[in-house]
Amino acid sequence: MSLLEATVQEQRTSEVSQISRIADLPSRDDLQEIVEIAAQICGAPISMVSILDAERQWFEASVGTHLRETRRDISFCAHAVLQEELFVVEDTLKDIRFAANPMVTGEPEMRFYAGMPLRSPDGESFGTLCVIDQKPRQLTETQTRALRVLANQIKTSMQLRAEHRLLGEALAARDQATSRLHANERMFQTFLNNGPHVSYLKDSEGRYLFYNVRLAERCNITMQEWLGRTDFELFPENLARSYREHDATALAAGRLVISTETMCTRSGECSTWRSYKFPCEDEVGQILLAGFSFDITEELQRQEELAQTKRELERLGSIDPLTELPKRQVFDERLELEFEGAQMRRQTLSLVVMDVDNLRQRNQRLGKDAGDVALKTIGTILKECITEADLAVRFGGAEFALLLPETTNDEAKALAERVQREMRKVDWGVAPVTLSVGVATNLDAKRGGRQLFCFADDAMYTAKMTGKNRVVVYEPR
Repeated sequence: MSLLEATVQEQRTSEVSQISRIADLPSRDDLQEIVEIAAQICGAPISMVSILDAERQWFEASVGTHLRETRRDISFCAHAVLQEELFVVEDTLKDIRFAANPMVTGEPEMRFYAGMPLRSPDGESFGTLCVIDQKPRQLTETQTRALRVLANQIKTSMQLRAEHRLLGEALAARDQATSRLHANERMFQTFLNNGPHVSYLKDSEGRYLFYNVRLAERCNITMQEWLGRTDFELFPENLARSYREHDATALAAGRLVISTETMCTRSGECSTWRSYKFPCEDEVGQILLAGFSFDITEELQRQEELAQTKRELERLGSIDPLTELPKRQVFDERLELEFEGAQMRRQTLSLVVMDVDNLRQRNQRLGKDAGDVALKTIGTILKECITEADLAVRFGGAEFALLLPETTNDEAKALAERVQREMRKVDWGVAPVTLSVGVATNLDAKRGGRQLFCFADDAMYTAKMTGKNRVVVYEPR
């Protein structure tokens, strides 16, 4: 083979591999949901899933940009795919590799980039999940962990899709071979013994007439040992009864029946199988049961990993990325539960509502970054002041709340005053940051947690109207 032919062959192999990876990607809707979650968690205006080939990169999903592809030689993602972990450029203008890059000097005017390499199930990097901002910044540990979780979700989904594709191909191969069984017994035996499945034939009484090499190897038996014997002679009674019920269902229905079954070897190792059973006739017209079973133990484990990943993403989605406090949806769910529990146990439940004074003026004077620093600092103070039983949340904007089980009015007020003392210890520069605070307990609220919130909110509004930087306890009118 000449050097030119070898080069062409290598390029074709690379193209086939790339096509295979793209075919195994999650759907565009799933990828779009992932980039939207990444943008939300990281507080970034732009997020993309990029795919790279030899000369270009294109975006399978994106938010915040109209770009669909770029040249590879100006791609940040071409650097990210060479890394083992997250690749971050906190300020592109301070990085000699990127300061003159067209994507920095022109659209989308990138000043910050973070890209997590995407790897195929065989470990090869083919693209990235990235977030982009038009201002320099850093990611929090929570945001970094979220990008890693999202990238792993794409990899796990690809692995499942690839395995489903291979399973579909195996089933297609089985169907093609089945149509030629009567014409070529040797081809039939070859197919049964070399496929990624165990296969078997039973008579109407459940006695084994045939099983393939895979089943013999899996159960550590000879090719003759089980012939003429039933499941009740070979397996524990509960398993044998289950197998027989599935067999009988397929025979009675006269069609393919799919079921999930457990198989245990003599050594006690158990695994989960998806079985395809259907009736067929032998050469003299007797009805037999044919079956194919695929080991799905690892697939079920991966599905559980995906479910755990989804739960983790849902958890991360309920956290405010700036303050790392729960969002209002968490507060709303917890408030009613705590209120009902307190009423049932005849315990006190206090609620503290806080609003940052003059945050808009601070932003106008010092810039939004200064406001974000103030909000993040308040979040840290609140987390340090409460116990594990309490809940601190950011409602959004400049408003926070504390939910304090088994806490009296006086105790809640004391906690709020402690927060204000901690606030005074912070060096805020030329524009000190203060809080207007309202406190209420369930003793005055009779119609549920929502009424308790309204009482605390009214008290906070009174603090605003009477000079700010105060703690006001709700008093029934």
